[in-house]
Amino acid sequence: LMRMGHCLTITLPVIGGVFALYLLKTDWERVSEERESLHSATGRSHTTTKTTRVSPSILLFVGAWMADLVDAVLHFWIAVALLRRVSISNVNARFTLTVVVAEEWSLACAIVSSVCAVLGEIVSFRLRKRQMRNDELQQMSTVNTAF
Repeated sequence: LMRMGHCLTITLPVIGGVFALYLLKTDWERVSEERESLHSATGRSHTTTKTTRVSPSILLFVGAWMADLVDAVLHFWIAVALLRRVSISNVNARFTLTVVVAEEWSLACAIVSSVCAVLGEIVSFRLRKRQMRNDELQQMSTVNTAF
């Protein structure tokens, strides 16, 4: 029963790290989608332009991506540290403090990532809504000038 407890203690941070890697992948996909959306709205290809426009939603998704990257690294570091602790019989206070601080930073990264991702979705939605409204106004003005 004690071994199973040690196994779960090490497995949980690994699962959290894998989940953070999944979030890392989805955040990067959102960055790519936002870049494509931005360039299709401006009518330019992002490979041919020398200057790159960046929308606030892209910055928020990049922030979520960076927080998830740090979170994943911290989760795997915690798992390795706990694995070493199981093999070392003498656990000192410095080791325990280091793991606790890493866990706190990991939690902070998860919060920052979540807030950035949610705000990125909100900003993205509002930008798309504004773009649709501008497109409708342009269509209406072209129809009015045709008559």
